[in-house]
Amino acid sequence: MQIYLDDFQSFLALRRISKVFRYQSEHFLFSSITLEDGPKTALSFAKVALKRLRDRNDSLSKNVRHLQLGPFQPNWFFEKKIFKDGGNMVGAGQLPGRYSDDCAIAKNNRNESRLSHPMSPVLHNVLCGMNNLESLTWVSHLPFPCDMLDRLHSKFPSVRLVVKNMKREGRCLDAKLLSSPQIHTVEITIYKAADFPESNELGFLKDYLSAGRSIKALQLDIQPIGSLETETCLASGPLNFNFIANDWFPPLEELKIQSTEYLLSLEHCQMWSQCMDWGELRKLDIGNTDFTHLIRVLTGQVPRLKSLTLGSHYWRRFFDQNYFEEDMLSLIEDFLCSIPALDAFTFKAFRKRDIMLVLPLIPRCLGSELKSLSLLHDDDAFETSEFSTKEYVSIDFLGDLPQLESMKMKSGALQVQCQWPRGTDAIEKYSSLRNFFDREWKSHRSRRAFFDTGLDLFR
Repeated sequence: MQIYLDDFQSFLALRRISKVFRYQSEHFLFSSITLEDGPKTALSFAKVALKRLRDRNDSLSKNVRHLQLGPFQPNWFFEKKIFKDGGNMVGAGQLPGRYSDDCAIAKNNRNESRLSHPMSPVLHNVLCGMNNLESLTWVSHLPFPCDMLDRLHSKFPSVRLVVKNMKREGRCLDAKLLSSPQIHTVEITIYKAADFPESNELGFLKDYLSAGRSIKALQLDIQPIGSLETETCLASGPLNFNFIANDWFPPLEELKIQSTEYLLSLEHCQMWSQCMDWGELRKLDIGNTDFTHLIRVLTGQVPRLKSLTLGSHYWRRFFDQNYFEEDMLSLIEDFLCSIPALDAFTFKAFRKRDIMLVLPLIPRCLGSELKSLSLLHDDDAFETSEFSTKEYVSIDFLGDLPQLESMKMKSGALQVQCQWPRGTDAIEKYSSLRNFFDREWKSHRSRRAFFDTGLDLFR
């Protein structure tokens, strides 16, 4: 009998056969566990899992390799029963570098939301039994329990910490968590003052992550905010990490800049290239921002890059309409041709015309290695009939990408996505794309938007 590891229903069926099968299947079913406030079924599972994980005689805790805590809802089960179980609020601990007195300021101001909850006895018991834990993911606007972090540092020094803090609910940065030497991944929204963008948190974040020296994956967004918990949460500086001489930043393997506002100036990109080793970078997503200076500086410096996302939205919205094709295409071509290991490329276009301009570069620069290609276009409101008969792909185009195994195209509301086994020839790939498109087209043929933005995909 063979069961695939991602076949959840088969594992559930197997568990019904006998207690032996039930016991054996738990190693695969519960290697990853999420404890969250959510739908009734998720919350019910979390309560049962907590009960079992606290039982030292239960084998479940020995099977858990990856634990996710959150997301949590305000005043729901976890915030009311778990994180507030254990007494008064306690300080977040010492902060690194020149911000070490920030916590003391918050304490003196009696700003409780700047402080973190103690770890409850429930989570204490849960962690004590997890001898095989490999990663802990925190998905919450709440401060990370500081004594829980201390326990991770002492008992689980090899556990990777993943922080997903995109919805922060106006709270200041959790300095002790972000400067942990076990931080691996951070996905975070950074605040700037709504009326004074030069006042923001990016300087703090840079110092915290540099102090930890361990971060590998970073995703950044920027949002304006009217007021934060304390004035000490913001510092004056440009909307970037503002690297200076002799700064050092941990070598990233993944970087995604989600915001259009992050300032990738030439000076900043040059300093960043000196302060960080870009040779370890595997994934880069800068499709929403002005990447001009960054790809110029990084040309030839990212030999291990496997996945790249670029886009034309920034130039179409903030520059002259001809800026993209006149000044950017040769720069993009030089960068693509300097990445021998790239096997996944995504281009997010403001107009379909931009896709047509970039298409010839793909087989010319990436033809021998590319395995995954995504061409995405959302803003069909700006489309004109001038380009309605252009082709996205052809048999010759697919023939120039012999390693291609996956292709996704999105035009307006129409999406086409196909995957092929290795060795599939160009004619068969083209045929499957056409068939997929025809099915999608027929199912939405009553919508005029699909005629304007989708019919020309293959005609």
